[in-house]
This record gives sequence, C-alpha cells and structure tokens, in this order.
Amino acid sequence: MSFEVNSYLKQSSFGAKINALKEDLVISPTIRQDILRIKGVYCLGTVYNQFTVYLEPDIENELEKQVRPKINEVMKSYACNFPWFVKKVTKLPTPYAGVQYENGDIIQSHREGIVGAFVQDNIGRKYGLTCAHLLGNPGNDQPVYIRESDGNLTHFATSVSNLIVRSYIIDFAALKIKDAFERFCEIAMRDEDMLNRPWEIWDAQGTNIVSMNVFKYGRGDSILKFGIIASADMEFPTPALPGAAQPDGCCFVLIESLPGSDEPFAVEGDSGSVVCHTRLLHNIVLMNNPNEPRVTAISMVRLGGLEIEGVELGHFFSFALRHALQSVAHQANLQLSPQ
Repeated sequence: MSFEVNSYLKQSSFGAKINALKEDLVISPTIRQDILRIKGVYCLGTVYNQFTVYLEPDIENELEKQVRPKINEVMKSYACNFPWFVKKVTKLPTPYAGVQYENGDIIQSHREGIVGAFVQDNIGRKYGLTCAHLLGNPGNDQPVYIRESDGNLTHFATSVSNLIVRSYIIDFAALKIKDAFERFCEIAMRDEDMLNRPWEIWDAQGTNIVSMNVFKYGRGDSILKFGIIASADMEFPTPALPGAAQPDGCCFVLIESLPGSDEPFAVEGDSGSVVCHTRLLHNIVLMNNPNEPRVTAISMVRLGGLEIEGVELGHFFSFALRHALQSVAHQANLQLSPQ
C-alpha cells in the first residue's frame, strides 16, 4: 500500500515538492551481474522498489544455504546500505501465447507427415488436409496426433473413411478436427514472411504455373522451403486398376528445388505439405478489400527423391489441391474451402 501511495503522490501536480517521498532504488549493473553469476539464482530486480533476488525452484537445500551468504558478500563489497530480500520461485513461468495449429505443423498417425492446410465446410466445421498414406487402415477411423511446441503429441483429429481419396495420382485425406481443438486451428495460410494471410485454391486451369516460384512449410532445418514448378502435366502409364480414373485434367505437378538452395524443396516426412505461391496485389486492392487472398495453394506434396540423369536438383511430385477437394465433394457430398 505504501508503494502505491508513494507512486500516486509522485504523479500528482505537487509530488515534486514533497521531500519525504521515497526515491526510486537504482541497482548498478555490476552488482546485478555479480549476483546473477551465483549458482542457484534465477533472476533479480527491484520489485515494489525493493531489491529482490529470486532463487531457482529446484534448488537443493545445501546450495540454498550457500547462496544467501554469497549475496551478502557481494552487497558488502559494494557497501550497499539498503535492505534486500531473497525469495524462492515455486513455479517457473510458461508462454502465454496460446495454442495455435497452422499449415506446416507435424502430425502423426501410422506415419509422420504434415498438415498442409485447414479448411471449413459450409457450416464452419474445420478439417485438416494431408496425405492419405500417413494413415493406417483407410477403412477404419484413425486417431491423428499433432506435435505441440514442447514435442508432445496431442490427439486433435480423426481420419474418416469417406473423406479419404486414394487413386492413381491423388493421395488425400481431410481430417475431422475434434470439437475441443477447432478453435486452435488457423484457417489463414502462412505466407513467405510467416504471416497468416487469406488464401485461395488454384483453379487447376487457365493460369500457366510452369516456372512459377513457390514455397511450402514442412520439416528440415528450415521449415520454410522455396522451389520452382517444372511441369504441371506429368503423367505415368495409367494402371488398369480400380481407382485409376482421375478428374479431367488431373496430372502431377512437378516441383524442382530452387537453384543454389542449401536444402531440397522437400524431405522425408513432408508428405501433406501444401505448395503455395504469393499473389502480388496492388495496395489499392488491399485497402478496398483486406480479405483478398494473398496466397494461392496449388498442390500437395506426395512423392520425392526423383533423380534425373544430368540434373543435380531434386524433383518432387504433387497433386493439385483443387482436384483432391473435388474428389471429396463427389465422394462425401462435402464442400471444403478456406472461406
């Protein structure tokens, strides 16, 4: 209470004229650093204008007995004539940023991979998009886990059989997010600056995307990787198997690592990553419509490791996201989109 009264008086119009007001305590940097070097000290500072040293919560009793005399020696060496206090921390602080799941986060079911994006249906229910081969038995609903920032795995979604598309080109799953975790799933897509932006899905026709620079989020020393689209019409001999038929115009999109890059565009465990392109918009457009999509999601990484004679750069196969969502819509009568 005295600290608060003293503070209010200082802020008043006549505070400067009151000689009895307590001056702010100033501790020199050298005193601070000498005390912070003492083993067992967690932090220090002037709290309510009282110099206080805080000890680590798991400090052993014997060490705690040694810390106080060492602090006293430092204070005496600087001829400090003000009171000081020592308190023990009982619980360390934790980040309060809150949980948020974004495109590029690592997920795990039968195998590890990436949740490439989050979308919603016409009533606002959220789904995560990834590759189907990460899941176990496609005929059974499977729990899907997401890796938290502390490394722990959390069951945040479930695979649903009628939301899985496995065919000649498309290998896709829309994961049903558990009710308690929907609010943590960010629909906006991270751009090249790691800012969450409104996004759109490439319409898979009309726009020539060959030689377009693209990026994705996933695994590796750098979670953000850049590449270039080498082809948008890669095809293999169609096997005479059920499920070989594809939507009209469905082909593999071939991505090549960016020349001069230290890391390949994708690495093992990147299945499910969504390949994106940044839309260049005029400032006037953004001013008039701040929700205008800034990112175009083109395709989803499925295969990697292709090596071609005489070519040093790695190549990676992906399928158009538009075709995958069209297949889900036809199969499950469910429309999914980022809007």
